[in-house]
This record gives sequence, C-alpha cells and structure tokens, in this order.
Amino acid sequence: MSKIYYAPSHEYVMVDGNIGHVGISDYAQKALGNIVYVDMPEQGDDVTAGEEFGAVESVKAAEDLLSGKRCCAQHQRGSDRQPASAQ
Repeated sequence: MSKIYYAPSHEYVMVDGNIGHVGISDYAQKALGNIVYVDMPEQGDDVTAGEEFGAVESVKAAEDLLSGKRCCAQHQRGSDRQPASAQ
C-alpha cells in the first residue's frame, strides 16, 4: 500500500515499499499553469534531505524542488517523454 507525504512547498513523495515517486501537488500544477520543463537528478545521483534536487519551469514561473528525505535517484523519465502537463 502506498503512502503519500506532502511538503509545505507542495512537493510530495509517494512511497511504495522502498520506492519513492516524487511530484508536485495539484494546487502547485494549477498555480504554475503550463509546465514547459522539468529538471530531475540523473540516475545514481544522491539527493540530500532539505536541499534542491531539481526544478519545474512553466510559462508563469520557475520553482526549485526540495527533498524531504536523503535518497539515491534510481529512475528518471524515459525517452518516451510527453509534455509534463499532459501526464
């Protein structure tokens, strides 16, 4: 069973076993509008709790993504990319 943990800055991590999937809240997505670019860590990069690990850019603004836990990036979006707002 998955658990979802939200940060006050609207990032979340959905934990399923020992895998965490990160994202931003629906509120943040609506506030940003059309998302045009997402910067995420490369596979194998360390992610440190409380530090920036990526960014989301939209036509309205750019926002840093902050990690709530220390972890190691295992996967990133594949080559079958769609516009981020379409997912």
